[in-house]
Amino acid sequence: MGNALNVRDLLFIGVIALAATLVLTPAVRALTVRVGLLEKTSPRKLHTRPMPTAGGLAMFFGFWGAVFAFSLAGGGAGAHGAGVPAGLLPATLLIVVLGMVDDYLDLRPGVKLAGQVAAAAVFVFSGARIEQLGHPLGGVLELGWWSVPVTLLWLVAVTNVLNIIDGLDGLAAGMTSIAALPMLFIALQREQWAAALLAAALIGSTLGFLRYNFNPARLFMGDTGGMFLGFVLGAVAVEGVLGGPADVAPTIPVVALGVPVFDTACAIVRRAMSGRPIAQADDGHLHHRLVRAGLSQRQAVLRLYAAGAALALVSLVLLRVSPLQAFFVAAGLAAAALPPARRLGVLGELPGRAAAPAHARPAAVRSEQRRPGVSQARRAR
Repeated sequence: MGNALNVRDLLFIGVIALAATLVLTPAVRALTVRVGLLEKTSPRKLHTRPMPTAGGLAMFFGFWGAVFAFSLAGGGAGAHGAGVPAGLLPATLLIVVLGMVDDYLDLRPGVKLAGQVAAAAVFVFSGARIEQLGHPLGGVLELGWWSVPVTLLWLVAVTNVLNIIDGLDGLAAGMTSIAALPMLFIALQREQWAAALLAAALIGSTLGFLRYNFNPARLFMGDTGGMFLGFVLGAVAVEGVLGGPADVAPTIPVVALGVPVFDTACAIVRRAMSGRPIAQADDGHLHHRLVRAGLSQRQAVLRLYAAGAALALVSLVLLRVSPLQAFFVAAGLAAAALPPARRLGVLGELPGRAAAPAHARPAAVRSEQRRPGVSQARRAR
């Protein structure tokens, strides 16, 4: 498969992505303010003043700028025997345009989903597919023509779970970096060089954006950024973890994405049990409940970072066990997380406990909201 990547290659693309995003983010912020692309306040959102959004545009250009810079420096497909999938650029361009339109017009869920499926189809029909899966009971499950819908479902699902968790300053960008790290290591182990490069560029661009997005944020990534990060992370998993020979348990990337996956699953259950549409936004997510429990934004985000990092480490440990053992570990982790999630109210309010109104939030949270220049969550999804 050509020459193996080295640490210098990974540092090169990561540093270029970080530097490009650092430089581009203030310009994107100025542009969004000029055109009036602002995230407005509402009773279900925690920020107290309109905030510039669509900052994901800076990550898009920082990410692709690093990829192209590496190619121009002589590190393209010729050096490593595997190029970036041909459909990834047009697919992510479509995702970013869709996100910008949604940030401006607030598209209906069905329209947004159709756009996500279209972007995923561009990527899939360029040849990137999950063709085999390790069977929990042993052996390999050949997907055949099912590889197309399975890959489409994976890409759309990861796009949404990352976008949905974008509820506190710095949360989605940080969780993306954390989840991308084990995928980078797995891609290197499997000699999937293009996936490793994409993971390094993704980590660099998110870290660069965090300079402006961590609390107190000066810019929100918007659906422009949330969907872009989720789509690229899903594509990295297809190319580096789930694609090719079925030598990695399919539960491993799910565990690496454990925090946003668990939060999204709880949201689906919570809304279904209350008789609300699954796509209807609410403020019952993990991050909202942690803030309601008395944590500051930073404390809530750092705790979720820690949980994400622990799951990322577990995902690497699962490389050494069978698919069946990996499945039981993942199921056990989910089961262990249910009681504290229920106590927090992530699965819905406990009997006899009413949802706390905004004015009844802990004093630390109220004072944080009153301080000028301190932004809050992008939105309660």
